[in-house]
Amino acid sequence: MKKLLIFTIFFISISIIQAGNISNINNSISLPITKSEKNNKSPKKTYHHYNPYKMASFCRLIQIGNYKAVKKLIEQGADVNEKSLKLTPLMYAARHNRVEILKLLITNGANLKTRNCNGDTALKWAKMSGAKEAYMILQKALKK
Repeated sequence: MKKLLIFTIFFISISIIQAGNISNINNSISLPITKSEKNNKSPKKTYHHYNPYKMASFCRLIQIGNYKAVKKLIEQGADVNEKSLKLTPLMYAARHNRVEILKLLITNGANLKTRNCNGDTALKWAKMSGAKEAYMILQKALKK
């Protein structure tokens, strides 16, 4: 009887600890909500994506290829050259072959010659990642 009681207490305490750990995992991206959206009663689509590396939301949206959200953030004044985890938004777009986002960033003044801590540019990231379309767009933009 004593063993059963000890086992039950042990099992319950482990369950409580695990439940506490799971509830602390809330590292996701949500698009900013404007005042007009707060007052609107209709449900809006929000994007929740796990972000294990604590990278900037703007760069994470580029990484997953969410063109509309990236465009909206640029319209709201997001810095197209701000590094996150030592990479620029252009490097993330090049690395993941996000061609439309790459064009959007270039159009909005992304610096094509910025280097990361290893001296790599967005062009080098495209080459290393095998992102042929992104590589071609960056080469063409650098020639201008």
